[in-house]
Amino acid sequence: MEKKKKKFTSCLSALAIAATLIASRTTLDNSTLVSRYDLYNSNIEKSFDFDENFDTSYENSNLLNLIFDDQNEIIYEDMVPQGITMVEDYVLVSAYDANYMNKSILYFFDKDFNFVKSLNLDNYAHVGSISYDEKHRLLWVAGRYGCVDAYSLSSLIYASSDIKPIYKDVYVGKHLPSYVNPFLNAVSYLTVDGDYLYVGNYSLIDNANLKKYHISIDEDRTLHLKYKATYSMPTKVQGISFYHDNDKDYMFLSRSFGKKYNSVIQIYEFSDDIIDYRGEHSVAIEAPKMLEQVTIDGNDLYVLNESQAKKYYKTKTDTVNKTDVKVLVNKY
Repeated sequence: MEKKKKKFTSCLSALAIAATLIASRTTLDNSTLVSRYDLYNSNIEKSFDFDENFDTSYENSNLLNLIFDDQNEIIYEDMVPQGITMVEDYVLVSAYDANYMNKSILYFFDKDFNFVKSLNLDNYAHVGSISYDEKHRLLWVAGRYGCVDAYSLSSLIYASSDIKPIYKDVYVGKHLPSYVNPFLNAVSYLTVDGDYLYVGNYSLIDNANLKKYHISIDEDRTLHLKYKATYSMPTKVQGISFYHDNDKDYMFLSRSFGKKYNSVIQIYEFSDDIIDYRGEHSVAIEAPKMLEQVTIDGNDLYVLNESQAKKYYKTKTDTVNKTDVKVLVNKY
């Protein structure tokens, strides 16, 4: 029995290695791309580097006891940025501990990226995406094993250290296999658009899906997520956001793969009538390596990068880049 188990494990490892090799040879290559543009050279309006803000903003913070140790160093120095969204007058950034020793964190900044506070989330998950649901006043956070959590706006604003979700471990992960272990499900990215929650999985092979749920909350504050649709997606998607311009709807995807390859922001015209986006017309914008979530606030597109983390010290770029959505949409 033990020999069979080892053989099975060995086969799984071989398949994972083969998938990675195939993916690396075709990294972010899509023959359907109409054109490519360089985000760095033409469109970035402003860049923000969290390291600089930590040095200047923490000194005046009333949370020094939470984020500094006895040597005046940031306690959670191994945190890796993953998700970004706008909540009221704040920019929120999620991060996980590279060593999975500390809980995942939400960092609060004002719109000029001055540090405000940090909160411990109620898990140790990768927190690959976060999104604010303005209608229901909830922050949706990607959790573990195909689940999502939702935190109330009041807990975000008034908490000073730890927060707990109002809806925890809501399972939405069916048909969203993890790229690390296909026998587990994972919500790698998500966004809220109007009354709908979209969740998707990161994939190196051809099993990437995006699922759409209708959000409703009854008088008893019971959450209802009604499944609406599944869309086939390109590989290596890290984040998603939607933009509405007159009678057209656009889907923005951030796609990246490791430290060696440039990332891509890919734009599609979105329609519920399209269930497979792998062969649809799109435009791609070259972006810095190690891109994570993208989020849209009005006409501003914020692009989050994880390379500032200590884990990736050799490949650092600015943590957040901001650009004009309309400039990019006009290239479609």
